[in-house]
Amino acid sequence: LAPLLRTKASPGFLNKFFYKSISERLGSPDEFYDPLVLWEDAERVRQFYMDHGFQDGRVDTALHFLSGASLVEVTLRITEGYRSVIDSLTLKGIVNAPGEVARAIYDEPGVTCGHPFSKALMEEEVKRIVRVLRNAGYARALFQRESSSVTYRTSSRNYSVMLAFSMGQRYNFGDVSVRNELEETRPDINPEDVLHQLDYVPSEVFNEEKVR
Repeated sequence: LAPLLRTKASPGFLNKFFYKSISERLGSPDEFYDPLVLWEDAERVRQFYMDHGFQDGRVDTALHFLSGASLVEVTLRITEGYRSVIDSLTLKGIVNAPGEVARAIYDEPGVTCGHPFSKALMEEEVKRIVRVLRNAGYARALFQRESSSVTYRTSSRNYSVMLAFSMGQRYNFGDVSVRNELEETRPDINPEDVLHQLDYVPSEVFNEEKVR
C-alpha cells in the first residue's frame, strides 16, 4: 500500500532504515502534514480495496499530535470486511468459434465463478481472450468495453460480470513476398532464405504472435 500514499514520514534516525538505502532519505526535506493529501491517500487506499472486491471496506484516519514537538503521527485503520466473489461470468460475442478456439477460451480461464473479484484479474482475462482470438485467425478481435458490465448485487454482496467481444472475420496468411527497397540489390541475400526464417506459411491461419 505504501506506493499509494503521498503522505510521507519526515527523514529521521529511525525511519531512514526502512528505505532501500540510507542515502535515499538522508538530506531529504521534512514532510509537512496536509489534510487534503491525507484524505486523497485514504481515498486511494479505499479504491484499491474496492478494486480487489472489498466493497464494504473502510479506511479511517487517526492523528496524534505529539506534545512538545511539531510532529503528528498518522494512522490509517483499514477494515476489510467481506470480500466479494464473482457470482456469474458471461462471455458475449464468442459465436461459432472452432472447437479448439472455444476450448482455449472456456477450458483454461483465468477467472471463474466463485473467484474473489479483482479488477486487475478481470483486465488480464480480457487480454487473454483477445490474445486467444487474434492467435486463432481473428485478427480484428476486440473487447467491447461499452457493451460489457460489472454489476455489484447488494442482495448477495457479490458481482455479476458480462464481458463482450467482437470476433470479426477469420483470416489466413496470404502470399508472402520479399522486396528490396534499396537501389542496389544484395547478391548475398536470397529472398527464399528470408522466407524460410518466417514462422508462418501462406494459407495458414493468421496468428498475431507469429508476425511480431
